[in-house]
Amino acid sequence: MDNKKIFLFVGIATALLILAGCTNILKSECPSSCNDGNVCTDDYCGADTDYNCVNKPLSGSQPACSGSVTGAPCAVMACDSGTCLTKNVSNCCGNAKCEYNEDTVSCQQDCKSSVELKCGTEGTFVPILLKLENELDKSFISCTVINKGEKPIEAILTAEIPDWSNQFSKTLFVAPNQSQNVNISLTYKDKFYSNNELADATVLFAIESAGTPLSKESRNIKIAPKDNIVWYYNANGKQLDLSYSVVAWVTPHDPCIKSLISIAKELHPKKTLGGYAGYDGLSKQEKEDNTLAQSKAIYDAIKGQGISYVNTPVSFISSGQQVKLPSESLMQKSGNCVDGSVLFASAFEALGMNTIIAFISDHTWVGVESYPGSGQFMFIETTIVEEATFEEAVNEGKKEFEQEQFSKDFFIVAINKYRTRVKPFPSAVSACQLKTSCDDGTQIGQCSSQKPKMCIGNEFVDKALTCGCPDGSIRMGDSCISGKMRDETISIKKGFAYYYGGDSETESRFVKYRYVISTDEPVDIKMVPSQADYNGLLAGGTYDEYGACGAISNKFYNQTCTINQKGGIVILNNGIAEATVHLQVFAED
Repeated sequence: MDNKKIFLFVGIATALLILAGCTNILKSECPSSCNDGNVCTDDYCGADTDYNCVNKPLSGSQPACSGSVTGAPCAVMACDSGTCLTKNVSNCCGNAKCEYNEDTVSCQQDCKSSVELKCGTEGTFVPILLKLENELDKSFISCTVINKGEKPIEAILTAEIPDWSNQFSKTLFVAPNQSQNVNISLTYKDKFYSNNELADATVLFAIESAGTPLSKESRNIKIAPKDNIVWYYNANGKQLDLSYSVVAWVTPHDPCIKSLISIAKELHPKKTLGGYAGYDGLSKQEKEDNTLAQSKAIYDAIKGQGISYVNTPVSFISSGQQVKLPSESLMQKSGNCVDGSVLFASAFEALGMNTIIAFISDHTWVGVESYPGSGQFMFIETTIVEEATFEEAVNEGKKEFEQEQFSKDFFIVAINKYRTRVKPFPSAVSACQLKTSCDDGTQIGQCSSQKPKMCIGNEFVDKALTCGCPDGSIRMGDSCISGKMRDETISIKKGFAYYYGGDSETESRFVKYRYVISTDEPVDIKMVPSQADYNGLLAGGTYDEYGACGAISNKFYNQTCTINQKGGIVILNNGIAEATVHLQVFAED
């Protein structure tokens, strides 16, 4: 290439460079808009960008990409590397999760549902079994509280049976995703202990936190009558002997027992009942005599209330039966052997005396220790209190013990042995004032001056066996009759007979009679055991007679004979003329 061409090329290149530099120097403004339509970019232009648009991606909350999302309280909008996204927020009220920063106050809608309550009960509530929960190592009411949240909760669990119990309340602390089991022991109202029928009821459960209800439950149950005793109970596949639970029916602090003791004091020769107090320094016989006198006073006080024996079935083989509280026996004036035993035991325990109840398969009776540590017990048969004297009841109780003590089904329950484990049932009455005397001032359980009357339950009742009969009368059962039973003049034709005596239906009992007979014609006299024998005699058939009391062809007869109350005297006129007979009969026993 020649020099001219080279010079021309360089000149053109230089011109082009100068022209380009002049162009840059001339551009000093940005475009009218750098907005790319993306809310998550930073759009700008400036000298640092040589007046060119730059769209920088952004992250985080931006004015046009922020805040909550309608219908999604735990979702928020935010930019992420230049893109506007919707994100779920953790620890947020409304995401159906009770999270660590939340509780029922700050977020009830999440945390209320995070606590679950599961409760259970026995189908039938038997009062004596509820008293023995610790003994049985069993809870009859229980709940499980489950915390499904991420934060520990402090909550209050409550339970009650409306109208039947007071409210149980316990504060619980349950860790996140943990549960807590709670055994519930209710305290019961008077209604629970005075209920006499199988009743329907409902147990209500609730749990709350900071005053906010979290969960509720209810269970329908049956409540058994208060007087249901359970002799045996099946628990964990084993049959438990609960015969000692009878101690719950021994209620020494019952108002009726206190009233009974007050009456018994007045019947005691020294007008005092102190139990074993003052026994120190006394001889063995003196101690036994003191216990005997106190026991008699209690017996006579109970007898004076007019309590009669009711032969209701008693079974210690079946799982349970009904037993009256002592106050009920006193108010209703009746009871079976178990009722009577717990009544007497309550009075003895009230005096601080060591008491036992003796059991066989179908009967019970009570015993009281003669003095502390003696191991000797005086037994009382309680079912005969209505008709028997104290001495007779003691003899019967002793005989039963001697007969049964070695039998396989004999056992005893010592009240003081089980008292710390089995507390008395609450009294069914709040106040009790037993009758103390009859209208003439005769004390309950005492004989009136008008024999054979005894003051029983504020009324006079014939008790000739205890009170005796007035002069000129004799005892017939518990009543008194005139000593002179017959005084009459009769005519007996020849060949005929006269009979005076029982009708063969009267109670069989031997009685001593004195017969005085005077007649104008000789008569034969026979004593027969019954009217049937008299009929046999008349018919010429077989008959029995008391030969030693008979007489042949007598005009005067005066003899005492002991004959069956069903029998009587036969006067036969085998003479030749009609006989006029004067007959007198005197009862001597």
